[in-house]
Amino acid sequence: MIDRREDADQYWTAVKAGILNGLYPINKFDMCHQRLLNTDDTNTEKTVSLRSATIYQRASSRKGFTRCNSTGAKKCRTR
Repeated sequence: MIDRREDADQYWTAVKAGILNGLYPINKFDMCHQRLLNTDDTNTEKTVSLRSATIYQRASSRKGFTRCNSTGAKKCRTR
């Protein structure tokens, strides 16, 4: 969460992809004692939807895995 409160217990939330559209109430979050992101890790210049942020995160966390979508007679044989 970034330190910009609009209303009582309503916060803007920053993620790697940007600042999420809309405000989120504090009761929707659980306390995490570990620092997951630094301020430099987030893009505070743009706002994104929760769906876009999820797609961004999923695309950036693939860790080099490739997936074979071959079907039928051309099934992937080399794994």
